[in-house]
Amino acid sequence: MSNQPSGLLPRAILSSLLLVALSACGDDQTTPTGQADMAGGEQEMGRMIPDLPDPPTSEDMGSGEQDMNLARDMSTQPDDLGMGEDMGEDMPEEMDMGPFQGCRRPREANGNRFVVVSNPYDKDTNPSTLYRVFELDTEGNLTDRFKPFDMGVATGGEIQFTPDGKIGISAQKDGSVGIFELDAQGNPRVIKPTWKGMPTQDEPGGSLYASRVVMAPEGDAYYLINSAWRTSGGGIWRVPLDCQTGEPGQEEFFLPTKLPRFMAWAPEAPDMLVLAAHDVLDTEERNDLHTIDLSAPLAPARIASSRVFMDDDASISAFGISRDGQHVLLGDVNLFGGPMNNNRVAAFALEQDGSMQPLQTILDVKDPASIEFSPHNNAALVTSAEGNRILLFSYDPTSPTPFANLGPIMTSTTTPLPVEMVQVERGAQDGTVLVTELSSIRVLAFQPDGTVVEQSNTPFGEGIQHIVGAIGVQP
Repeated sequence: MSNQPSGLLPRAILSSLLLVALSACGDDQTTPTGQADMAGGEQEMGRMIPDLPDPPTSEDMGSGEQDMNLARDMSTQPDDLGMGEDMGEDMPEEMDMGPFQGCRRPREANGNRFVVVSNPYDKDTNPSTLYRVFELDTEGNLTDRFKPFDMGVATGGEIQFTPDGKIGISAQKDGSVGIFELDAQGNPRVIKPTWKGMPTQDEPGGSLYASRVVMAPEGDAYYLINSAWRTSGGGIWRVPLDCQTGEPGQEEFFLPTKLPRFMAWAPEAPDMLVLAAHDVLDTEERNDLHTIDLSAPLAPARIASSRVFMDDDASISAFGISRDGQHVLLGDVNLFGGPMNNNRVAAFALEQDGSMQPLQTILDVKDPASIEFSPHNNAALVTSAEGNRILLFSYDPTSPTPFANLGPIMTSTTTPLPVEMVQVERGAQDGTVLVTELSSIRVLAFQPDGTVVEQSNTPFGEGIQHIVGAIGVQP
């Protein structure tokens, strides 16, 4: 593969970013406040953008997969949450769900869950391959299980799990994929620390480059997204997973596409894929969102494509589908569009037949990094990384303009550089959201009335070694 992101930025740049980020931590207010704008080429406050997959152009600068390299400096260690020595022993591995068609039976919907995070730097700012296992209890508290393991460097993104919660997969900084297994007590076993595809005659070392990974609903495969141009290796691959061992098999090319960013299955249409990308399959026109018919698995077909960001510099940074399947939100962080054409979130209406319509654009959402929808279909959360805020959006699916930015949520401390969000979407904890911040994880919960409450905030400690990169929670 050619022209892939070059890796970590030089230490001098990182050190400058650290000074900026650490200065943002001095605010001790109990609700988040906006910070001064920081500008400087590829450098955003607390976030670093790697080299782009192709020679930089005004169309694609800022659209490469963004490093969530957040400089963090919190002052306290995680509290003892009183969860006992190993509550994972009480977690049933499977539940009786009757007839099951698929590779891996979903785990019990209720009970404690394991959470895995990466720490991508050591105390000297060198790359770190460390991952850690935490446990999330039913009240939203996190406990470090002190079960570290090593794979590759993961500076951001969502760690994906199979439906049984046993196999985890993480896209890593060098384009490799780390694959691991957790047993019932949360003990990790690394299956592949830095996997780049099965060897072939032409590529004996494997040649895949992972910007993002998405788990197949049945757990028998995962999808690898390379967020590059078609001519530079961009596209989506399907990688089978052995149902017993979790070992990856020979990858299969799935979709030709330019600059793919996110993909997900439509909640109310299991044979329909929703893709955020410039183009896909038979169209090479510039768009933002596409729907793909998967009813014939070996012959995916494009249903519809649409565009909401009409300037060519848009860079999709965040994506979310409402639980009712009726709307999609996209975030944009382009660097060249000017004050009216960046730092924004836009909405599409999505029909069950795959047709779509752009509805509205909400401005002044600084650096939208992640989007999660409420299971109650009345709210959404958007992390504003550079804005140091977690924003609450109201959601009315019956309105022609269904979304409104209600501003930052109330929290016990400031929310410095919030980026990744992952959500529990099953059982009694449905609607529990974990947010990575400076060097901490905040746990939130959507409420039936459209509000959000904080359940816990777990700081990891002082120093750059406590930066949080990727995060994943068992389903």
